[in-house]
Amino acid sequence: MSRLDRLIASTFPLYAERRLRARAMTAVYEAARKTRQHRADRESRGPNAAVGDAARSLREQARHLEHNSDIARGALGTMVANVVGAGIKPEPQIRLRNGDLHEELNETLSHLYREWARRPEVTWEFDEPAAQRVAVRSALRDGEVFAQHLVDRIPGLQHGTIVPYSYELIEAEYCPSLYQDAARKIEQGIELNDWSRPVAYHLLKRRINEDFTVRLQNSEDTRRIEARFVSHLALKDRIRQVRGVSLFSAALRRISDINEIDETERVAARVAAAMAVSIKKGDPYMYTPPSDPDNDYREIEFVPGMVIDDLQPGEEMQSIVSNRPNNALIPFRQDQFRALASGLGLSYSSLSRNYNGTYSAQRQELVEQHAHYGIVWSWVVSRLEMPKWHAFLDAAVIGNRDLLRMMSDIDPVSLRDCDFSRPAMPWVDPNKEMAGIEKELALGLTTRSAVMRARGRDPREVARQREMEAAQLGEQPSTNSVQEEEEDDA
Repeated sequence: MSRLDRLIASTFPLYAERRLRARAMTAVYEAARKTRQHRADRESRGPNAAVGDAARSLREQARHLEHNSDIARGALGTMVANVVGAGIKPEPQIRLRNGDLHEELNETLSHLYREWARRPEVTWEFDEPAAQRVAVRSALRDGEVFAQHLVDRIPGLQHGTIVPYSYELIEAEYCPSLYQDAARKIEQGIELNDWSRPVAYHLLKRRINEDFTVRLQNSEDTRRIEARFVSHLALKDRIRQVRGVSLFSAALRRISDINEIDETERVAARVAAAMAVSIKKGDPYMYTPPSDPDNDYREIEFVPGMVIDDLQPGEEMQSIVSNRPNNALIPFRQDQFRALASGLGLSYSSLSRNYNGTYSAQRQELVEQHAHYGIVWSWVVSRLEMPKWHAFLDAAVIGNRDLLRMMSDIDPVSLRDCDFSRPAMPWVDPNKEMAGIEKELALGLTTRSAVMRARGRDPREVARQREMEAAQLGEQPSTNSVQEEEEDDA
């Protein structure tokens, strides 16, 4: 320890300890040492402090890019299409006490759900697949979205169907991140318990103006809603992070740079296309000033086989050689799209719409990317779709004696069991894909029901339709019955 260290330690012992620890760390890891060539930028703040300072700016920048950037809009559309697709549909799997599927109850619930899905949310503007796409799009773009579950009779609310359940989609601004109250354990508008688990959400009572000028003035501006009535779909990167951060947080600068480069190149190409020739003047002593400088404008109309014979003494006509479009831009732009696709969690082919490559390469990309889409899909199902199904199930039972009768002999453990559909992985070569599926079925590695679900189809509906077609044609159905199809997975 040097004299300076001893002097600092005698006065500021904690600061001296941090100095010594930092010195020991940089002595081992070169990356921890700040040099002229290595800036060693750091993030020392807690997760909520970092998010609270940046979330609003990132959210608003992402919205601006969605409105004005075809790249950002295409990236969001690709992610939503591969996560939600035509809609994430629940398939109830309630069983009897003997372990068999309760076909009557499952079919009744499925029918009620299809009816409810016409008007599931409070505005009646979206059906269920459209509402899912809007919610997931908002969560990815803004970093988070809220859904309030409204079951049974709510003053001033009319449910869209006979099932007394609706939900309200709520954007991030309605849960004010500036609302802090340490005494009540409120962090960025979310009330937590001693284990940092959300117990209530404080949402604005008044509607925000279109320019979002209405902000939190005091605690009376919010209403407290218990966490069991709210689903919070948020992108979180750190442990005990309360609010979400936009998916574009690490890609905003790159997208903006690509857009600016594209715009510059387009302007340069337009300028180059508009320029025809230039006239090179000769020796200055040969130049004759025009008699009327205000009207000194020459226009030459180009036609095939023309002869230009009206040049002034000393003038020479030269063609302008343009290097636009810039051929070097294409590989540079492709590299930028690869980095951008990695940051957004998309495949390069889907983002750039460049599908060149061999079957093996395209297949490998699809398999890897389908697994990533599956991670996002499971996040949406667990945080949004599963709570919605539970609320729908609770509401469907209210006052429905037929459902209560059917539930008399079910296995209580299986009451909330449900499978959710997922967009199918596209096929590159259907012949090869089907050959692989046939081998799996022959070896007993999968079932018909599993294959149908992987393709985004309902096994019971497929079996039922095949039975109907066979009955119309006077044939025997070649597939198993609905009951047998479902029991294959058991």
